[in-house]
Amino acid sequence: RDYMPALTNLGYCYAHGIGVARDDSKAVECFRKGAENGFPRAQFLLGEAYSRGLGVEQSDEEAARWYQSAAWLGYPAAQTELGRCLEFGTGLPQSIEQAVKWYRAAAENGNAPGQCCLGFLYESGQGVEQNWEEAVRWYRAAAEQDYPRALCNLAWCYEHSKGVEQDYPEAARLYLRAAEQDYPRGQLCMGFCCERGRGVPLDPSAAADWYRKAAEGWSRAGRRRCGGTVPPRNRACPVPSAIWHGAMNTARASPRIWKRATVCTGKRPSRGMPEDFSAWPAALTMAAV
Repeated sequence: RDYMPALTNLGYCYAHGIGVARDDSKAVECFRKGAENGFPRAQFLLGEAYSRGLGVEQSDEEAARWYQSAAWLGYPAAQTELGRCLEFGTGLPQSIEQAVKWYRAAAENGNAPGQCCLGFLYESGQGVEQNWEEAVRWYRAAAEQDYPRALCNLAWCYEHSKGVEQDYPEAARLYLRAAEQDYPRGQLCMGFCCERGRGVPLDPSAAADWYRKAAEGWSRAGRRRCGGTVPPRNRACPVPSAIWHGAMNTARASPRIWKRATVCTGKRPSRGMPEDFSAWPAALTMAAV
């Protein structure tokens, strides 16, 4: 039990019920010993436990502390999570400039979520000069690793001619790759592609199937995170009710998700969605990942 990589892997098995009964407390015990011995993966996983309140009392401050420790040791996933803490002021004072620094470190280390987050800051002009070409560059790097949020963001760029020439078939191809990973935003966008014949043959039946899958995915996410009332949809919103309610429930569970979704829907110059449908459900899933 003194070999930190093995101990951390054992904790991961406890955390996910792999070969043993799931036990979050035992997982945290393993992660903590590894973290206190300076093993960066253990520090990152302990930060995740604090962030989610699994096996310990939820604490954004403790999560940020352990992410920071692992990030300084060069662990890319921790660099991304530290960037998120700094972007949203979660457990640390908000600093978009520092968030850019850590997203860039993660991105240059090949971490797909970090690449996508850096791309989003270039898209929205937060902490960096707004630059669609740089946004596309980082979305593409993450999309090449099949990261679903980046696939959708890059697809949107192709759909709306942002940083690349407009190419509906390429947009549909990228949305499909995300949709095939059961990513609700990709499924929703594939539904719109099929409904309008944008980049794919017009197929209302396939559109309905994709909308149904997206609705089920959002509903599952909402049930996992929280329940409760949600704001009414805009009257002009054609998004199915099940999708809307699942997405809103997901967002209400997390101030970070809600804050990013407001950015995505226009409170700052950033990602708009096609003018003829509601941005909110897609923005919420984009924000959640």
